[in-house]
Amino acid sequence: MRWLPLLAGLLLSLSLFQATAGADEWRHLRTRHGLAVMGRPVEGARFMELRIETSTGTPSAKLVSYLMGPYIDEADPGMTRKILERSAEAAAWTDLIKTPVLSDRCASARTWVRREANGTVEVEFESRDEWSRGKPAPGCVAIRARGRWVLRPAAGGTRITYTILADPGGSVPVFLVRGMMEDDALNRVRRVVAEAAKL
Repeated sequence: MRWLPLLAGLLLSLSLFQATAGADEWRHLRTRHGLAVMGRPVEGARFMELRIETSTGTPSAKLVSYLMGPYIDEADPGMTRKILERSAEAAAWTDLIKTPVLSDRCASARTWVRREANGTVEVEFESRDEWSRGKPAPGCVAIRARGRWVLRPAAGGTRITYTILADPGGSVPVFLVRGMMEDDALNRVRRVVAEAAKL
């Protein structure tokens, strides 16, 4: 019975570790094109929150101009986008995404800019199952997402941190789309860095 106190101590240590770990613990998922995708579980979410960090020589003002301009104007292939509200600091729109096998997906999205005194700019975005002007198609499945682009001034340019927590909705198994979601995050960061530099 001398092992009981040891076992109790071990279980207590494990429970304390689990309580203090979790939310803030990012783990490396993969690296591609020189960018590392990090992920962490979020309580109540089916998918991991993703994070990618990189640096660019492009000033944050150009990055914000791209994110609030062409990035919104140029919907991804296969999407039909309708802009609902638009300014230099905020926008709202709906997307309809046609999918050949699954139910069509749709998004009710908005994005806005927050500026901090230290020069950091955050471009936040969110998509909820809320439709102030109706769904773009009656039977579409709502995509839920939230995240931000954090643009911090750095020597010679800007440090970018992109985070996103998304769920494509429906009953799609996590393992089927997890890799595609990681690829999408990588491609978005690469696109923003490349296209903002052209402005």
